[in-house]
Amino acid sequence: MRWLSLLFLLVVSTLSLTLSTEPPKIVLDKTVAEVGRVKKGEKVRVEFSFRNEGGSVLRILSLTPARTICTSASASLAEIPPGGEGTIEVVVDTGVDVVGLGRMFKTVEVRTNDPERRIVILGISGEVVR
Repeated sequence: MRWLSLLFLLVVSTLSLTLSTEPPKIVLDKTVAEVGRVKKGEKVRVEFSFRNEGGSVLRILSLTPARTICTSASASLAEIPPGGEGTIEVVVDTGVDVVGLGRMFKTVEVRTNDPERRIVILGISGEVVR
């Protein structure tokens, strides 16, 4: 009977450890990049570094630029293990007609499975000149 009680405790302890796994947690070095002056027609590339400080796999579910005609984004990995790192590259094409001269601020919406940060907004700020 004592062995049965110990076995039961072992199973319950293992199950509670399995169920109490920490969720993923995205941590970014920065969310806005200032690129300064950029000549009209140039493509601006910025990498945003991030890491998973949670206890389970972080998933990058989608990357949605605010204006798809001039901005694109891609992730180095779609799934990042606990303690892992990745990057999101954002490219702004200033040669597109919708990008005029002067200040610009382009954004990308990042959707994740982090329960505290399901949506993260990344931005690129700069000035487009001739």
